[in-house]
Amino acid sequence: MEKIFYVCSYGGSGSHMLCNALKKFGKVEHIHSRYPPDKLEYIGINNGGKAYKEWFNNIIIPENELKNYYVIYI
Repeated sequence: MEKIFYVCSYGGSGSHMLCNALKKFGKVEHIHSRYPPDKLEYIGINNGGKAYKEWFNNIIIPENELKNYYVIYI
């Protein structure tokens, strides 16, 4: 399965440059969030969510999928 990178930042920290560099390794999602969730969640409208495309959507990613996710907080 494809690697998925979540790059989380406030903005103005070089996160878009990092996202572009990571694209050759898998899918990259840029997230504007100052508050990480207790358990990793999907973002935007993924998997039935109703959030802005750069926000966590309160739908928890199942344990069996977590091995494909990499999260970087800047």
